Amino acid sequence: MRAIGGFAAFCYTCVELAFCGEFWTSDCRGAATRSGMETSMEITVEHLGSVQFEIRARNNRIISDQSVNDGGFDEGMTPPELLLASLGSCAGFYAAQYLRKNKLATEGTRVRVTCEKVKDPLARMTNFVIEVDAPVELSDEHRRGVEDAVEHCVVHNTLLHSPKIALKVAGAAAAKHAK
Repeated sequence: MRAIGGFAAFCYTCVELAFCGEFWTSDCRGAATRSGMETSMEITVEHLGSVQFEIRARNNRIISDQSVNDGGFDEGMTPPELLLASLGSCAGFYAAQYLRKNKLATEGTRVRVTCEKVKDPLARMTNFVIEVDAPVELSDEHRRGVEDAVEHCVVHNTLLHSPKIALKVAGAAAAKHAK
């Protein structure tokens, strides 16, 4: 890798730091992104009825629902469970990438994410714990390597560094007016 500027980013494909100037300059296979300006992401959520929602991203879809006790049909994960799933699957991806890069077994890698739900001062989730269980015995070096890799998970970093969130509400009248 050749560093031109003072920017460093994490390569999702190679699971290592890549140094870049205005554009990626390494031979890194994941070198498709401009430094500082990552691509945007989008999902759509549509109400299906009751307390169920269909969530779409690209050509994929999942259903979010509530438990029967909360008026749902328990046919999908709740939004807080989806947040845990997002964090866990992201952590699992980085752990498996590290293991694969170091020629260690990846099949059967398990991630468990727990948190506490609190109501004060606002209803929210806190004290997240990510537990990664590799399918092989790990030396101290590889244990630290997996930890370092998981700490580069974009969902993990988003939760650690409060993102900006904008809320825009429109009704049918606003949608017709915009056309």
